[in-house]
Parts: sequence; C-alpha cells; structure tokens
Amino acid sequence: MSDFVVNGLSRYGASDKTLLMLDDLEDQRRNTFIRIYDDGEVHIPFQAEDPNYQGSLLNKFLGIVGDDGSRWSYNNIPVYRYADALLLLAEAKNKLDEDPSAEINAVRARAYGENFAGHEFVDGTKAENTQAILDERLKEFVGEGKRWWDLVRAGDSYVFDEVAALDASEAYKIYYSISEGMLANDSELTQTEGY
Repeated sequence: MSDFVVNGLSRYGASDKTLLMLDDLEDQRRNTFIRIYDDGEVHIPFQAEDPNYQGSLLNKFLGIVGDDGSRWSYNNIPVYRYADALLLLAEAKNKLDEDPSAEINAVRARAYGENFAGHEFVDGTKAENTQAILDERLKEFVGEGKRWWDLVRAGDSYVFDEVAALDASEAYKIYYSISEGMLANDSELTQTEGY
C-alpha cells in the first residue's frame, strides 16, 4: 500500500466491532465501508486480526466523479430519513413496553431486500429490544453522527459500555453544563449536576 494514497482511508476509523457487525453478506449495509487489503485477495468474511487489512473507507456521501476525474462533494446529507423515524418510534414503543418489531423489521426488510426471510426481529425483553434497536441504528446510520445520542437515549449503562474513554464516575459529562448567562437570565434553571 506504500505506492499509493487513498484519500479518506483511516486505519483507525471503523472499529473491528463495527466492521464485524456490518459483515453480513445478505445485508446491503455491508457496503457502508470499503475494506482495503494489501494482497489483492478478496477477504470475506472480515477477519479482525488479518495482517493484510490496511483500513476502511466510509462509502457514504462520496460525491460525484466528473468526466475529468475530479470529485465534487455536493451530496445532500440527510438529517432525518424514514429509517430514522421508524427506529425512533421503535425506541418509544420499547420504553412504553410495546412491541417494536414492526418498525425494526421495516428497516431490516429494506436492508436485506429479497434476503429478508430469516432476519426477522421478534419482540423480546426491554433490554433485548433496546440492544436490537441500537444495533440497527449503528448499521443504518454509521458515519452520520447519531451514535452518541442513541447511546444517551438508551441510558447511562449503554454509554459506559460503548465509550471506553468515559467512566461511570464521570457520568455528569454525558450532559452539557448550562452557561452562566442562561442561569443568570432564568431563575427556573439549575446547573446540570456535576458542573
């Protein structure tokens, strides 16, 4: 790989966990990352410790390559899309002790297409449903800046399980402090605990 450079390649970008989660050949979201190897071989499935693995490229919002080979990055980046609305509804249903499987399955049906049979989600415990929703959101929205907020909504334990740099003793760091100006101008506000 030393004889060429790939813009955007990051050996430290997608974690092995993320690449393994997205390595289902029947799920169209597998192509979210292009996996780069230095031996010219096809590597399926992804092996986390493969010495030939050099990194991965996020295969979203790449723009358009013009006739002259220039890349134009003027993609519209979605803020919310239908899958987001479905999975947020699944979260709400799960928190209300309702069955979120219809919404999870609607997202999976699109992702798996004709391979959907056998990948149906069946309602489980609240914790199982929460994990399934988080997994679907990770697969669906990787690279779109939603993961942190997904973990915060899921609850403190999920944040601490997923973010190694954050310790439960620093739980207050999950939430922002309120500025001095806002506190001074609104007597109903109280500072976020820990600040």
